[in-house]
Amino acid sequence: MVSRAGLGEGTNNYAEVMALKLIILLAAEMEIKNINIMGDSLVTIKWANKQSDCHIMRLRPIIEEIHQLSSLFDHISFSHVYREHNEHADQLSKEAVGLILGRWQIEYTSEQQAYGYYHRPFHEI
Repeated sequence: MVSRAGLGEGTNNYAEVMALKLIILLAAEMEIKNINIMGDSLVTIKWANKQSDCHIMRLRPIIEEIHQLSSLFDHISFSHVYREHNEHADQLSKEAVGLILGRWQIEYTSEQQAYGYYHRPFHEI
């Protein structure tokens, strides 16, 4: 599964942290119990894994919520993937710039390469 969301203006760290939160919320809503999340923001992955503290006041409550939501899973892992090995996610982030603020889009992928999209204002959750 890959995600993109219309977040409005903010930093790249805000975008990465919000994307992580939204994908965790969706996985919990879908009652997924085991999930491996990969991202190309090393700092976000370190925050999610509690390997470093977030000192950005705007992001700290979101990181804390990610930690709380993580307890809903039997297994959850956060892994770093270098950007040059993650061209698809880079393309999706560029497409997200065109999404309306508050809308998000999830692309489901399966072994058969079938795709679907999930649209809903994320502020409703």
